[in-house]
Amino acid sequence: MAFVISCLRKKGFMLSLCFWVLSASAFAQVSISRTNSLSYENYLQMLDEEAKIPLSEIQEEENPEHLKERMALYRKGDRGTYNWRCMGVERADEYAPLYAIDVIKHAGLQKTTANVLESVFRHFYDMEMKMLKEIGPKKFVHKYIVATPKFAHLNILKEAKLREVMDRDDHVRYFMKYILPAVSRSPGQVIEKDEFKCVHYVRVPLFAQGNFAVWIGENVKYPKDALQNNWQGQVVVSFTVELDGSVSNVQVVKGGAYSLNVEAVRIVKSAPKFIPAWCPLHQKYVRRSMTVPISFKLQ
Repeated sequence: MAFVISCLRKKGFMLSLCFWVLSASAFAQVSISRTNSLSYENYLQMLDEEAKIPLSEIQEEENPEHLKERMALYRKGDRGTYNWRCMGVERADEYAPLYAIDVIKHAGLQKTTANVLESVFRHFYDMEMKMLKEIGPKKFVHKYIVATPKFAHLNILKEAKLREVMDRDDHVRYFMKYILPAVSRSPGQVIEKDEFKCVHYVRVPLFAQGNFAVWIGENVKYPKDALQNNWQGQVVVSFTVELDGSVSNVQVVKGGAYSLNVEAVRIVKSAPKFIPAWCPLHQKYVRRSMTVPISFKLQ
């Protein structure tokens, strides 16, 4: 090896060799199975087709029985629900820089920068806030549910923009970490484009009593041993909202002290029913996984 390097150095190729060795891994393409590759191509086809459709052409929800059922589950009223949705978008916009960094780390993106992702997130948060303001607090619950397909399509447009700002390898990484896991499938199954569209159209479950974070804050109990030992921290809990709105599969994703983890799981398991996720494309409720951060802080 020393002889080869010596010869290359004499011929002036040492710099090129070093550059190739250091850069080879950075330029390597992402390797995925054929099944996932076919699913990815279907996903791209869905994005291409949907990105051509402006929001103005998206039809509103037309299932009156479904509307009546969902409206009956809201307990905070029009103004309370309107304020809750606006606050959610405002918080998302506030945490956009951190979310961008988290996406890069979790998906293992190599070329996409946090600033680029943050700009995409904030652009679409602004659009969502504008849509909420246009609806306004008066009769908000009815109007918001009617407009569900438009909010869903806005999410697809955001995904299409994310694809645009990423190179193919980074987008494949993003797809494998954030899109593919959201689809229920059997091993070896190729996901069709309509199923990917459904993933984006499904609205997240809504907490029937208003703000879930506020409800947790009002009902969580600080463990005695945590008080005695001054244990603090944040516990991130994942859970599934079932077809009937009940909570199942509660697990600690990121934990702290043992008693804090136990209390975080307890409070999520004791939550009243959610309004389950609804897919307007297939006109049915679907199971949906969610996560919630629970902070334990001593004054």
